[in-house]
Amino acid sequence: MVKKIFKLSALFLSFIFTSNAQNAFTIYNSQNSPLPFDGVNCIAFDSTGVKWIGTEFGLASFDGTTWNVFNTMNSGLPDNAIRCIGVDRFNNKWIGTFFGGLVKYDGNNWTVYNTQNSDLPDDYIKTIAFDTSGHKWIGTIIGMVEFDDVTWTVYDMSNSPYQLSDNISCINIDNNNFFRIGTMNGGLIYINNGNWQVFTIPNGSGIPDNTILEIAIDQNGVEWLSTPANGLVAHPGGFTWLIYTPFTSSIPSASTSSIELSDYSGVIWIGTLDVGLVRKSGTNFTAYNPSNSVFPDNVVTFIEKDLNGILWIGTTSGGLVRLDESLLLSVENISASANVIFNSYATDKLKLVSSGKIISPTLLTIEGKKTGTAFSTHGNMAETDVSHLSNGFYLLTFADENGNIISGKIIKNN
Repeated sequence: MVKKIFKLSALFLSFIFTSNAQNAFTIYNSQNSPLPFDGVNCIAFDSTGVKWIGTEFGLASFDGTTWNVFNTMNSGLPDNAIRCIGVDRFNNKWIGTFFGGLVKYDGNNWTVYNTQNSDLPDDYIKTIAFDTSGHKWIGTIIGMVEFDDVTWTVYDMSNSPYQLSDNISCINIDNNNFFRIGTMNGGLIYINNGNWQVFTIPNGSGIPDNTILEIAIDQNGVEWLSTPANGLVAHPGGFTWLIYTPFTSSIPSASTSSIELSDYSGVIWIGTLDVGLVRKSGTNFTAYNPSNSVFPDNVVTFIEKDLNGILWIGTTSGGLVRLDESLLLSVENISASANVIFNSYATDKLKLVSSGKIISPTLLTIEGKKTGTAFSTHGNMAETDVSHLSNGFYLLTFADENGNIISGKIIKNN
């Protein structure tokens, strides 16, 4: 591997460069990858770590190097609009579509279940989950279905007196087969050992929204709910509901779509429908969106964590985002290295010199947000004014002529 040479000068700035460094955020879209469409609806991970990605124009698999794309022209998929994906304990992929029903893919064969050949109540499949027996639980727009590979059992308003909506948005099943079901306009449903309980605004439960788009359970047993009109909701139990909206906290949006619990203590990632991705740490909320960071979209469709703790985020028009939280380093995590270059030029200009062409240099805060600095770039040289920046750590990234992403940390201390 040929080592690249980088030099820079600025007032009391040091720069740590590695030629194989990676940004915390990696964007995959239809322009830079075989992803079939930039509207990404869902993702699931099989036992080998392969990502299965559902878009509006087909299904993709990605093992970190190789992409495969499946659609109605080259596979047994009945519909290209993929709405949900689940992977069972046998590594079968169960794929829910917009109007083509449910599809089982075992790696070789595609089996389609729809309203014509099964007891599915509708061909629009919104969500799928698995209980400890391996039964499939399928959410549709007109009921929830249990499928044990032989029998289909439908739960809807006609046979479930506590179910107030047939439009099922999410299903969460824990290791004790405790069901938490989110609905559109029908509140939150519990099913535990055959007992049903429903939380809605009209029944005085205290829940702030009748629509629940996703449910996550933290290590303390607290339920976290995403709602489209009343923000992020924490339910530790009983009649206690903690509501995070712009009126009750520093969260920048009341319209949340998805939740993922971080591997880092207390951190929660929240997808929104209007301000992009939001990180909750304690009482602090940080938004990442096109106006302040490299995050490509204001609308997040899902957040899921893979087997290695990497977050994968879907957007409606910005493609698929890979987020490595370990690269969102705090100052305490940054250590000195032999590659640090200390300079003492009396200037507030940051100057970068590379052995190759410098493309799209960007200066970010250590949290990955844009600083608003504009670079003047000439071939293998780039320059920007950093006099407006406060002391602290920053991340500088740029691409070279071969498409490699180069990144390094800057310490401003003047």
